[in-house]
Amino acid sequence: MNAQDLLVTVAGDSLNVRMHDGNGDYVRFDYTDYLRTTVRQLPKNRVRTIVPNYFAYLKMAAQTKVPGSADTLVHTPEIGLALPIENAFLDTVQVRIAYQPTWNMGVYTGLSKRLYGTKIGLNQMDLDYDKKVKSGFTIGAKADYFFKKKWGLGIRYDIFLSNARKDASNRSQVGIQFLGISALHRKALSTTGQYIQSSFELGYQPFSNRLSIDDSLKKLRAKSLGWGLSVAFIQPIHQRLSLSLTGSCFLGTSYKMVSKADGKSQTIHLNRNNFNDLSRAALTLGIHFSGNTGSK
Repeated sequence: MNAQDLLVTVAGDSLNVRMHDGNGDYVRFDYTDYLRTTVRQLPKNRVRTIVPNYFAYLKMAAQTKVPGSADTLVHTPEIGLALPIENAFLDTVQVRIAYQPTWNMGVYTGLSKRLYGTKIGLNQMDLDYDKKVKSGFTIGAKADYFFKKKWGLGIRYDIFLSNARKDASNRSQVGIQFLGISALHRKALSTTGQYIQSSFELGYQPFSNRLSIDDSLKKLRAKSLGWGLSVAFIQPIHQRLSLSLTGSCFLGTSYKMVSKADGKSQTIHLNRNNFNDLSRAALTLGIHFSGNTGSK
């Protein structure tokens, strides 16, 4: 909704604004030519009068003409007297401020690390190799829809990748994917658009590891159900564009793996003391596009 209210200051300035709130000692509004994420405020003692819908009435009057005449106006809606500051907000339009977009879509990337415990008794070379296997990066994409002011649902795809080398004959290429749905909650931090978004994810989490052991290739694959938690700080940089800094943690285990080597496949069943831990944490930076589909 465009700015349509008239605000006159004590200094005599006439502003075309969109009103947000008049409770307390301040009036809150934004300018029509400012980013929608920016909300201004003035002390009430600096505001003389406010006329709700003033510019909307002017536009309506300018568009109402006698048939066949390009200049003569007919019925023009009456514009009420300027309201005292105490009553000026009774008829103002309530708007959804910019930190509450209905939907957003984005991509992200960052550093990630697996959280499984290191085996006891490894020598220094194996410990260094294990650290490389654990460390990697993650990339992903997500789409969210908020059906309420603070609550929403989303879908998310995430993949962890690491490429570790022990020596010329031994290396490991790990990939852990996640595809699932998200339950979302957000909380505004300020009137300038910043907010915190937290989410709980549940979905499908396949694992793959392409191993080279003494130049002998082996592929390991597993499927599991995974879940995750994430907390993101969102900073708008434009009306439909924002940046995010997100901390995420995905959890999951696999008790069955398929090993393929030399053209032969073998199913490996793991016990509770030797399961494949797929847990990992990540810190990512993302960019998001957002918009509104209507009032909630």
